[in-house]
Amino acid sequence: MLSRRKAKRRPAVLTRTSAPLRIVKKVCSFQLSEVCSFRLSLTWRTGALAFAFWSMNIGLALMVVLSLLPVGFAQTWASVEYGMWYARSADFLQTPLLETFRWLRAIGDTVFAAGMLAMGWFVVGLTTGWSTRGKREDAAS
Repeated sequence: MLSRRKAKRRPAVLTRTSAPLRIVKKVCSFQLSEVCSFRLSLTWRTGALAFAFWSMNIGLALMVVLSLLPVGFAQTWASVEYGMWYARSADFLQTPLLETFRWLRAIGDTVFAAGMLAMGWFVVGLTTGWSTRGKREDAAS
């Protein structure tokens, strides 16, 4: 008699990136749940959060205004005037004006990075205690 092997069932969709993504999701969800549930009864020092919020938003706005929007308008003009092939070519993208716009993006990137560092500083401070002042008065004991 022929023996029948049971076929191993595989998940419907598994890609090579699914395992690292699951790990990242677990780490982020653990960090968020730890920070939110463990430290909600404490009063936070929000100076770093305020700085992070404003610098990240200002950094994104600077990236858009100083670099992405002008390069996009220039490419749109070149595409209408000469064709899409020219707007995507190295001859057009390496003109001095567009290289200047690309370098101007570094200003917004730097401001955004400062906000990310402040956010990281705050989260590390929540786990070590320097981002908190003490117990909240309205927190249930």
